[in-house]
Formats: sequence, structure tokens, C-alpha cells
Amino acid sequence: MKAIVWTGEELGAKFEYKDIPADLQEMAQDYLVQMLETIIELDDEVMEKYLEGTEPGEETVKKLIRKGTISASFVPVLCGSAFKNKGVQPLLDAVVDYLPSPLDLPSMKGTDPEDPEIIFERQPSDDEPFSRIAFKIMTDPFVGSLTFVRIYSGKLIAGSYVLNANKDKKERIGRLLENQPAAATNSSFHAQRFHLSSILCSSYLICSDDRNSCSEQET
Repeated sequence: MKAIVWTGEELGAKFEYKDIPADLQEMAQDYLVQMLETIIELDDEVMEKYLEGTEPGEETVKKLIRKGTISASFVPVLCGSAFKNKGVQPLLDAVVDYLPSPLDLPSMKGTDPEDPEIIFERQPSDDEPFSRIAFKIMTDPFVGSLTFVRIYSGKLIAGSYVLNANKDKKERIGRLLENQPAAATNSSFHAQRFHLSSILCSSYLICSDDRNSCSEQET
């Protein structure tokens, strides 16, 4: 185990791995044991080896934390300070290591706007009909109106038309902008989040490229 120490006033940009201070080593060891005893319950083979005196390696620990996170057996907690961006790097690493990808989750379900009894499912695949949710709208002083979207299935190409399920009409997609950095792109795919410029959508709607497959997200 190592301590992560942020140095300087670069808003969390610089940090170092150092030995854990002597006065904190006992507490750190106690928490390590608690964590190991929690995650080994998810794997009988790892538990058996642990009881025989063999601690799991780093790769196995990450695998079990991810397994427990996806199954909601527990919730990982990380330390940090939003005021000066301290802890951002370990947090982003944890997002990559522990949070589920779209393939780890069930397919998205929605209903036909004209018949709520009809249920649609969308698998996280570029080959599925296009569907996405608009979850935020804001105005940028340089770009103008931006709609934040999360793509559930299919792909979106700048200049194409998609069906607005709430308004029951097709709308043209303007520029596609990635979150960071705010760079333009010509297409986006399932499981990605993008900004759309020059399109107005109500929040929490799903649009589709096919009138017969449009659906609204279930609440």
C-alpha cells in the first residue's frame, strides 16, 4: 500500500506515491483487512486461498471490487477534495476499473409512444436502431444551444435526421461535440455521451431513426 500525496497549487494536477506515515499504518492495515474480508466473499476459490494465508493480488482485488460494484453488493468509497480537484485521478481510475460497461448491464427498455403496452428493447450495439436520451440542455457562449445526450444503441452521424419521440417529428442533428475536449466529430456510437448543437429537445426523451421503433424511456 502507498499514500497518495498531492503537492503544489496546480489544482490537483501533481501528486506523488509515498510510504504511508507511521501513525497511519495501523489504521490503513485495518481497513485493508476489512476490504479483503468483504471482497473474498464473492469468490470461493479466492476465499479458500485467503483462509490458507494467501492474500489476493492487485489484479484479483480489482476484479472482485468490480464484481461487487456491478452486483451492488457494496459501494467503493474514495477520498478527495472537490475544492482543489484532489483525488480526481484515482476517481477516474476507479470509474474505469470498477463501474460497469454497457455490456455488463441489461438492455434498455422503452414503450411505444402510441401504445404503452408495446415494449421495446435496445441492446448496446452499433447495429441496433438508434436510440438515445437527452438529459441536459444548456447554452454555450461560443457554440449556442447544446443538448447533452447519452446513446443507448445504434450510431449518430452529423447532418442526419432522427425522430423526436416527444414531438413526433424528425429533427436534423447539427454538430456533435465530445465532452472533453469540446472537439467536433462526425459520428458517435452506443454508450457514448455527446453534445448536440442546434437541436432543441425536451429532457428525458429517446429519439430514433425509425418511426416504427421509436420509444420513450420507462420511468
